[in-house]
Amino acid sequence: EEGGGGIVLPYPVVIETEEEREKREDDEEKLERELLEKVAPFKPKEGWLVVEALPDECLCPGVPAMCPQTSTYLKKREVAFKLLSGWERGSVHVQERSKANKGYFSIKIPGKTGWILYDLKKESYGVDKAWVLVTRDAPMAAMRTVAEMGLG
Repeated sequence: EEGGGGIVLPYPVVIETEEEREKREDDEEKLERELLEKVAPFKPKEGWLVVEALPDECLCPGVPAMCPQTSTYLKKREVAFKLLSGWERGSVHVQERSKANKGYFSIKIPGKTGWILYDLKKESYGVDKAWVLVTRDAPMAAMRTVAEMGLG
């Protein structure tokens, strides 16, 4: 309508109570957990090994806790972590300190822009859980270095 000055929204606005919002968020979290549980256990690609257990000093208390020992140990380490799309491998950057993301670790995935924030807590560590530390298989890394230097 001309000159009406009214705002027309492309879809109806849904007003929900606090209880309805909490229930919707709980339902969404439950669905995400169920979908994550359907992702197969992690299997490392050729040339990579899973670190079977975290060291004792690596407490990994989980969000929102901060742990300097965990942060120092994990910094620049390679991890594999479960997403709805499957497992990804990336390098741990830092443990976030901001109010909104406190305790999450930022992880850089090779070849992708940006960072993934992930809760690296001890109870979710394992190939059949949510994340694992991975390391290059030493013989494969040595072969790669020899090949790169033209010594092979």
